[in-house]
Amino acid sequence: MIMVKDMKEFGQDASSETMQRIAGEFRTYADNPTCILCESLV
Repeated sequence: MIMVKDMKEFGQDASSETMQRIAGEFRTYADNPTCILCESLV
């Protein structure tokens, strides 16, 4: 679970070369990773 406070900043971070490399490594461990976006109800 990742808590994201700023989606714009998260998008920039997620598109960085480092995160792309890490995501590629993660895909070798996970068959079909899925992201689910949730918002706080409080």
